[in-house]
Amino acid sequence: MIRERTKGGCLKPLLIMVAFIALMGFICVKVFAPVAWFRFDEKRIAKLEENYAVSLENTVPVMYWVPRLESDTSDCFTFFTDDYKAFMDTFHGLEIVRATEFKSGKAARYTCQVRDGFYFTLNFKLTDSKYGKYKGSIESYTDPDSRQATSGRNE
Repeated sequence: MIRERTKGGCLKPLLIMVAFIALMGFICVKVFAPVAWFRFDEKRIAKLEENYAVSLENTVPVMYWVPRLESDTSDCFTFFTDDYKAFMDTFHGLEIVRATEFKSGKAARYTCQVRDGFYFTLNFKLTDSKYGKYKGSIESYTDPDSRQATSGRNE
């Protein structure tokens, strides 16, 4: 007797293959992609203020993430603010090691030492977004020498 193929005979293996590929993609994202926050409640804002020793009162948080593959980077935080100098004044307990403020007011970069071997790089870029005049980013890390070569990547 000749066996007839049904129209859906290839559908089941195809769905299994698609599900397997989707599962592998999800696992890869969880392993290699950073931990990220896009929503900020009071608890998360308080945690960031404690971690960075800064007030986030006049900022609009955009994203916080922890890179998994960079060995010296601890975490990163992106936000908007209207006045980056006022934001810098809210920090406590850090020493500005290097400051670059462009006369045009379009950008600024600060490298700050928080404690022995732990640093922040803060970048501000003029965006004039509806969320704030400047887009800021903070990157905390433990090895200052590796940042000298890559300090221009956020401009």
